[in-house]
Amino acid sequence: MESSFDAKAKEWDSDPQKVELARKFTDCLLKTIDWRSSFKVLEFGCGTALVSMNLVDRTDRIYLSDTSNGMLEVARAKIDRCGIKNVILCPGELNENANTLPPLDVVYSLMAFHHIRDIDRLVAVIARLLKPGGMLCIGDLEAEDGSFHQGDFDGHHGFDLIALEQTLEQAGLNVCQVTRFHQISKPDKEGEFKDYPLFFMGVRKMLA
Repeated sequence: MESSFDAKAKEWDSDPQKVELARKFTDCLLKTIDWRSSFKVLEFGCGTALVSMNLVDRTDRIYLSDTSNGMLEVARAKIDRCGIKNVILCPGELNENANTLPPLDVVYSLMAFHHIRDIDRLVAVIARLLKPGGMLCIGDLEAEDGSFHQGDFDGHHGFDLIALEQTLEQAGLNVCQVTRFHQISKPDKEGEFKDYPLFFMGVRKMLA
């Protein structure tokens, strides 16, 4: 069954706002993490891999996780076209693929967390995958009034950052950086443009 993201996949990279958002998030990742060529990393909710394509030369292995086959097909086409050998696609739910993944140095995710209803479960899976001292980096919506997604939407209307920090801490993850790094401007149901701030959160798994 085709999802809404499958239908949008082929045109996804043609949106300059999405490309700019991925660039800004990548900049945050580069400033926050001491990247090493030995790292094994995962992008959760990778979409067409706009972020990960900026990082392929900095690390040993990148795993791309997404439930949209359409998005992953676009990502695969870019990977093949560029002759990239260190990226592995992981279609489906992350918890279903967790046992096939190695211990990870970094997990990063841009605008995917708010689509996941059970954040506690997601965070628990990521915490298990991370090495002690490993980093989780999240870029997503701050709490909003529900107007960002027009129509039916059963995810989160952004995040209360204090509540999200508490969820992460319960999973053994320490928040070490929170900043507002971008905002998305889009029309609401009445056609008036509204700004939606995005946060960047850097989180480290506690040492054993």
